Amino acid sequence: MTGARASSETPTGVPAQAAHWFARMLDPDCSARERAAFERWHAADLAHAAAYQAMQGVWERSNEVVQNDHDIAAAARRAFKFRSPQAARRRGWLPWAVAAGLSMVAILVIGRFWSTALPLAGTQYATAIGEQRTIALADDSVLVLDTGTVLVERYSLHERRVELQQGQAEFQVQGDPRRPFVVHAPGGTITAVGTRFQVRVDHNGGSITLLEGQVRIDANQGHGTPAILLKPGERVRYSGDGRFGAVEPANLRLAHGWTEGRLLVDDWSLHDLVTEINRYSEVQLRIGDPTLGTVKIRGAFRTHDRGNLAKALEQGWDIRALQVSEREILLTRR
Repeated sequence: MTGARASSETPTGVPAQAAHWFARMLDPDCSARERAAFERWHAADLAHAAAYQAMQGVWERSNEVVQNDHDIAAAARRAFKFRSPQAARRRGWLPWAVAAGLSMVAILVIGRFWSTALPLAGTQYATAIGEQRTIALADDSVLVLDTGTVLVERYSLHERRVELQQGQAEFQVQGDPRRPFVVHAPGGTITAVGTRFQVRVDHNGGSITLLEGQVRIDANQGHGTPAILLKPGERVRYSGDGRFGAVEPANLRLAHGWTEGRLLVDDWSLHDLVTEINRYSEVQLRIGDPTLGTVKIRGAFRTHDRGNLAKALEQGWDIRALQVSEREILLTRR
């Protein structure tokens, strides 16, 4: 068989197709026409790219598997025995036989490890201090990353997975019942189909706020915690050890405000305001008088404008803001 015929006989089923193309790409006799066909297949569907990436990852780690698994080892021997010069002279279809054999081994490896294999390499997105970023994913879902946020997107055949490692993000999810959108955070997993929600992760735990649709939250820790179903306008917090609190009304003004670079504060303590606003800049506010920490603050502040914030505090409260260094503003009583 020729290379052209091999490409026209691509097997059905995405994992099998990924194994087939992986084998063809390994074969030195793979034609330019086949490589072009592979590129079209790879680009045609996100699931194709995910399956091929999984095939690469599994194959790179398969040496030990082939040596220790009798079934796969036997398949490998059958695949590679055609490489002998005698076999080559007897069979003009050597390249296709080798590719088919490699595909068989690859499918066996995928079959054993598809559900438990190491996670896909994924794509990391991050924002610097003071930066906010909007990201459109391949399925048209949109992420809004707040300052100092790190997350990893890992899409596979059966799940759209995002791991929020630190910071805060808003998720506007395109519905796909066949592939749920799952956000993994230190407190638990949030599963959504066609919805909009925010997740926050910090050293004290974090929170999940639902803006539209519905989400299911499953705790990472045991604790006997049942799944939580949020309704729009609700929020739930979790502690650093993964324990969830009670569902409560969300501060929607605050939730919408940070995505626009605004901090909408309603009766916050100065300590809480300073803690939050310091996330957005290398220029840090510091409370010099401990008795100031409990002063109640109300207003709208730009997260990236330290100058106007200092002026607003001086004009509205008995506070003096003094820039003591390039990166520090000291707050004292006036």
